[in-house]
Amino acid sequence: MGEVAVGEFADALRAQIAEARALLEQARATKDVEAITPHLLRLRYLLEVAAENGVEPGGEDTAESTGPASTEEG
Repeated sequence: MGEVAVGEFADALRAQIAEARALLEQARATKDVEAITPHLLRLRYLLEVAAENGVEPGGEDTAESTGPASTEEG
């Protein structure tokens, strides 16, 4: 794979990660319990792909951001 193709792959992967993060945050904000798990699983998968391919995902990925969300207000 050439450098341009690798760059395009990394850019596309980062865009998908950003989209998955946004959708997860939206689901958490609206307490859409049915949507949280699929968005969380997609984000975790994309982060694994990034790690396996040496792509910096950008943004912050902590246990809190990719962990189970509490739907209780405390």
